[in-house]
Amino acid sequence: ERQTLRRLPGSGDVVFGIHTHVDPLEDAIDSPAAAGALGARIREMPDDMARYKSILPIRESLLAWLDRRAEAQGPSAGR
Repeated sequence: ERQTLRRLPGSGDVVFGIHTHVDPLEDAIDSPAAAGALGARIREMPDDMARYKSILPIRESLLAWLDRRAEAQGPSAGR
C-alpha cells in the first residue's frame, strides 16, 4: 500500500490518495520462517480483527497453506 498527500495547485486543497498493490501470497512468503511468522500472527488474531481484514472466511485454508510452507526445506518448495 502506498499513501500520498498532494496539495492541489489551484485551490491549495490537500488530496489523500491510497494505492494498494496486490501480489500472489507465494511471492510475499519467500521462506519457511516468513510462513511460520505469518501463521503465528494469524493464529493470535482475534476473530473480530480477522473478520475486518477479510481473513476469517479463509483462515483455516490459509493456515494450512502457511503450515505447509513453514515445514518446507527451501523458499521454492510448495510452488
